[in-house]
Amino acid sequence: MKQNQLLLSSIISSQSEMVFAQCLGLKTPHDVWNALKRSYVVHSRSRILQLKEQLQGLRKMLAHQLVVASKPVEEEDLIMHTLRRLPCEYSAFEMSLTTRIDLISLSDFHRLLLTQ
Repeated sequence: MKQNQLLLSSIISSQSEMVFAQCLGLKTPHDVWNALKRSYVVHSRSRILQLKEQLQGLRKMLAHQLVVASKPVEEEDLIMHTLRRLPCEYSAFEMSLTTRIDLISLSDFHRLLLTQ
């Protein structure tokens, strides 16, 4: 019991005032830990979503800059990008396309992908 109180005091005293306020009234280190975990998970998830949105914006900006530079994203690049994002169940499909000698059009790729 004394060890729990020492641990509880240590956790609470090491937090900022804002976090400290969230821990008031909690009785055990386990309760404090869970409260802190819930608080930080929410912030982490929103940060991840924010970073993903920034990445999408960066991709669009780069694609636009390539168009302005008279070098738009080619169909082959779009196909390769799509293939890299497919789940591992599509590895045979990916292999069959990446080992081809001739290029495949985006519309043919789309048609083949729908048959998988």
